Order: sequence, then C-alpha cells, then structure tokens
Amino acid sequence: ATTKSINKQVLAAENVSLKAFGANGCTFYDTVFVERYLPPKGSIDPDTTICEGSELVLSAYGGAKYKWNTGDSTQNLTVTPKVQTKYSVTIYSDKGCTDFDEMTISLKPLAYSAFKVKTYLDSVVFTNQSLKADSIRWDFGDGATSTENNPYHFYDTTGSYIVKLTAYNYCGGVDSSFKINVTVPIKTGVD
Repeated sequence: ATTKSINKQVLAAENVSLKAFGANGCTFYDTVFVERYLPPKGSIDPDTTICEGSELVLSAYGGAKYKWNTGDSTQNLTVTPKVQTKYSVTIYSDKGCTDFDEMTISLKPLAYSAFKVKTYLDSVVFTNQSLKADSIRWDFGDGATSTENNPYHFYDTTGSYIVKLTAYNYCGGVDSSFKINVTVPIKTGVD
C-alpha cells in the first residue's frame, strides 16, 4: 500500500514493515511485530431448572480466568437462588482477550404438605390441604396407608397415633405430621 494508513487483518503473527520517504529524498524504515490473539471460546452451562432451596454448581469453560456477575472469580460457582436468576461470566484468555456467556436458572416450587383432622370416636376424617402436589400418601400411624385425597380411617385400638401426610411433586416429597388421640368404644354384646 502507498497510503499514509491502512487497515490490515492479521491472520497470524507477522512482521509489518513501513518505509517512508522524506521530501529531501531520505528514507525511513521501521518494522513492528504483530501477534494475533484470538478470544477464548468460552461457555457456561445451559439454562436449567432446579427445585427451590437446591444448590447448583455453575461451571465456566474455555478460559484462563473467569469473572462472574456475582463478583466471584472462580471457574466453578456454587449458587442457591431464591428466585429465577440470570448468571453471567466474562471469560479471559491468557492474553487478556475476552468472551462472555450467560445462563438463567428457573425454580420449581416444592410441594407444601398440610391437613386437617376431625375425630369421631373410632374413626377420623382427614382433609388434605396440600399445595403444589402431584400426588399424596397418608400414613395413619397404625400401619395403614392411603393415597386418597380426603380419606377417613377406622382405628382398632385406643391410643395416640402420629399421622403423616407426604405431598409429592417434581422436587420430591415433603411431610407434615400430627399426633391424634383415638378412643375406640368398648363393644358390649347382649346375650
């Protein structure tokens, strides 16, 4: 090129030389070594969904150093988001070139297990008040179980029983329990 300046794409490390000619016929010559640094091909894990309260390790790849939007500068970042959260990382090569990636973590809610109890002598009516549950399982404390939504149960023996309701969804099971006292009437027979 014979212009004062040029734009040149450097595809590999090379020497670039310039020869300048002065008005009085003098020649000036200089060479500069130009090295091409490619940005890192960095990435982090793809968008994902986890259960509320769960811990997740985010991993960044392809760089020599990392800087997360949380301020951390580790390759692996352990998070426990409380709401849907976007995480991003700047990925640095050993020459200082950068790449950027981000991911979003969405949350699945935990099931909520709750119930009401109404006692009638030897039987008890249970009312399921669970939320965000796909299925339930009752344990009546005497060895009997049920998967009905609002069951009733007859007890054979007077005593105290711990009734447990487990509410299940995508994230697993969550229990609630309640102690009940049952009095079974004494049967009398007339001969």
